Amino acid sequence: MKTRAEVGRPKACGPGGSSLLLQFIPMEIPRWITIKRIGDRPKLDPVNFVALLPLEEVEVVLQEDGWRRVLMQDVAELNGERPVLTLEKPLDVFVRRMHLRAWRRGVVVGNVHLDVLKLASLPRVVDHFPNHDEGKRYVASLFARKGYAVDFVYLSNVAEKHDGYAVKVFKYEQGREI
Repeated sequence: MKTRAEVGRPKACGPGGSSLLLQFIPMEIPRWITIKRIGDRPKLDPVNFVALLPLEEVEVVLQEDGWRRVLMQDVAELNGERPVLTLEKPLDVFVRRMHLRAWRRGVVVGNVHLDVLKLASLPRVVDHFPNHDEGKRYVASLFARKGYAVDFVYLSNVAEKHDGYAVKVFKYEQGREI
């Protein structure tokens, strides 16, 4: 399912394609990511992260904050595709971490959440309590501190511990998005 969100990308439309005049082009932003686990029914995680930045720039900002690439993970898909970037930031010894999965869709879209391990799940480490709003607030604060513009876009994908909004991260210069 997709919804037309108040997210877009600037398109140069001045003389010769110059960037003097920017037009806002609405985009289709997916609302749900499918998580598949062996032996379990697939579940849905909400899209709650949209960045109008190159994926590499998103990764650099997060890695400067102590995030690292994840090697082993659940099988997450967005329209049948695996994420192009999966990062985590451990917050304490083995119990809590921030977790981000991201895809390229003209812009970077994904899910970021706080994982809290279910103690009853040991030794099966994959069970956790995800808090999507906490993850979204964390990255919004991080990108704002790094000088990026941050906004929230309603995608109407309300779920447990998610209010239906995605954080939108972008650059803002001289009164306009870039």
